[in-house]
Amino acid sequence: MKTVTIILFLISSITGFSQLNDSTLNLLANKIEAAFIKNSKMESGDLSPFSPTNVMFANFEIFENKNDIGFLSFRKLQLSHKFNSDKQIFEWLIPTINKRFMEKYISDNYSFIEKYTTLYSTLNTHICDCLAIAKNSKGTNPLVNKDLNSCLQTYMNDSALINKYIVLFKFLSIEEKRNLILGALFYAQTNCTSYFKSSINLTLQELNKYITDLVNEAKFSLLNQAVDYKKSKSLDSLKIIFPSIQSSSAAFEELFAAYKTLNYNINYSCDFLVGDRNFERISSYLVTRLPGKKIKLIGQAVYEIGLDKPSFYIKNLKYYPAEKLQGRNNIELNLMKSLPDNFFHN
Repeated sequence: MKTVTIILFLISSITGFSQLNDSTLNLLANKIEAAFIKNSKMESGDLSPFSPTNVMFANFEIFENKNDIGFLSFRKLQLSHKFNSDKQIFEWLIPTINKRFMEKYISDNYSFIEKYTTLYSTLNTHICDCLAIAKNSKGTNPLVNKDLNSCLQTYMNDSALINKYIVLFKFLSIEEKRNLILGALFYAQTNCTSYFKSSINLTLQELNKYITDLVNEAKFSLLNQAVDYKKSKSLDSLKIIFPSIQSSSAAFEELFAAYKTLNYNINYSCDFLVGDRNFERISSYLVTRLPGKKIKLIGQAVYEIGLDKPSFYIKNLKYYPAEKLQGRNNIELNLMKSLPDNFFHN
């Protein structure tokens, strides 16, 4: 079933890049909820389950697999060209799917809240403004915060609302009273803008860098991935990430032979040469490690990565063995200078 869902998603992505439809947004919200439940437990007496750290790690998990719906949804939004930057994508996507996730989580785990939603909605017209003041006054003693006190006083002066609350509260059991208060906090956390933003701000701050690293890893691992598929004779998978392999078959066979000769113990650097929204041309120097923090240059691969589909792929490949490269010794020296120390210890 999971495979069918992803295939359908890929087909829709290729035929028309637009913002995500409702079913995809709900699927992403469900995945965040599953990751959230798996990785975080609400402590006894905790009145705020959506801690920024727990929310952030739940979001990270749905984007970490480049072949799954989270990462592919991000790529679909990139390819829609409706956003000026990845930051803008996240500023739309993260609040959208996390609002759905939080509402679903509360509905699934605290169904009693539905009984009081009308009351909570009325309360929020007063209390959200006060929460915003409290959030913006971090570090200020709330007892001496005039703006906060004034806001709360306005709320307390609404006698009709307070009396309704008191009458309701009076006839509830201890458990129901606890649920009523808990529900008010949960409702505020998902429906008060300042409260909700405080739950997702950490995700917004960190996810952009996290996704950038994943995108680079997905692009720059393609060469090794193609060699691995060839080695394991997974030819169908190889054709997916290198659909035009026949036109570059001689270069790829020469590259594969270099890997095979050295028992696949090859590392490579990746340098961006040129590109646009549809492709990037990459230069990779293939090296193997030698004793004494030295390297041996094996060759250079120059290849283009297709960016016009949700999954990255190799468009074409040229391979130059080390003996055909001009200035081979200088290339090796420059590479040795640029490689980090941990390269020789991994």
